[in-house]
Amino acid sequence: MEKLRIGVIGAGIMGRLHARIVHEHAAAELVGVYDTNGQRAAELAAQYGASACAELGQLLQLGLDAVIVAVPDFLHYEPVMAALSAGKHVLVEKPLATEVSEAEAIAAKVRETGLKLMVNYSNRWIPAYLQAKREVESGRLGRILWAYARKNDTINVATEMLAWSAKSSPAWFLSSHDVDYVRWCFGAEAVEAYATGQKMALAQLGVETYDGIQAIVKFANGAAAIFESGWIYPNTFPTTVDSFIELVGSEGAIHIDRTRESLAVTTAAGHLYPKTSITVEVAGRLQGALPTSVGLFIEAVLEGKEPPVTVWDGLAVTRILAAIHRSLELGGAIPVQ
Repeated sequence: MEKLRIGVIGAGIMGRLHARIVHEHAAAELVGVYDTNGQRAAELAAQYGASACAELGQLLQLGLDAVIVAVPDFLHYEPVMAALSAGKHVLVEKPLATEVSEAEAIAAKVRETGLKLMVNYSNRWIPAYLQAKREVESGRLGRILWAYARKNDTINVATEMLAWSAKSSPAWFLSSHDVDYVRWCFGAEAVEAYATGQKMALAQLGVETYDGIQAIVKFANGAAAIFESGWIYPNTFPTTVDSFIELVGSEGAIHIDRTRESLAVTTAAGHLYPKTSITVEVAGRLQGALPTSVGLFIEAVLEGKEPPVTVWDGLAVTRILAAIHRSLELGGAIPVQ
């Protein structure tokens, strides 16, 4: 069987997951790892018998077919463009970019080269989300009129887990998944965004970013969505992320509550809701929405077909999120463009 030769850019939390998933995939081979932290790259590469690279250019010279970009969201542009310029297909973590101009340049490069680029909006492949999309497509809910989507993290995500949180926001990091999913369900493009946000708790801890963001986004088909994201839930909350989506149609409604994911564990240490939908180990291998997403990218490249989440999807989401942040800065409703 032909195997897709893949390099991973970034050896942090997501990079480590991607490296393992590629290593375990029957149709892929992990060839190399690059990270600005050379020791971290060396440790991850050694774990899976891959080459550790001190420079991005070194990785791109290893005879790769594709790369996975798993660096912080505001740093996506340069490695994505370098990979495309080197003739490599790309799977990039969400969002595509945090600047519309960068996302547009990436999209133009994909069009120019004909290479495959997929944005890793893996939440689409959570079983409940996928079934909800099928319910929308069935017509049983009637016309979808509005949505409400919430993702709130415990405060340790912004203060401990992500050293770079001050260069991002809860909307870029969390709502990007929800914006993609709601746009997918609506089947329409956004036209206007209005947002409000707060900067207090994190700023007092020296992290200059939003505690929380609430945004109303209008779509061309008349539907609207509220997107809420936050980074200041207390660490005593029983799961790292509180996640909920509501879709309301003219003839029905859907609620997706991922806070518990049907599992609650109580011990002397506390009451917890372990997460199992994105990754879960089964028979020694990772399964779940993230491995499914990576597998769909590998399949798209090997079979020469369009990835299920395209660069154009990624560009649309970046435009929406950029309008949300522009509204935060200027006040008032901002056109999505």
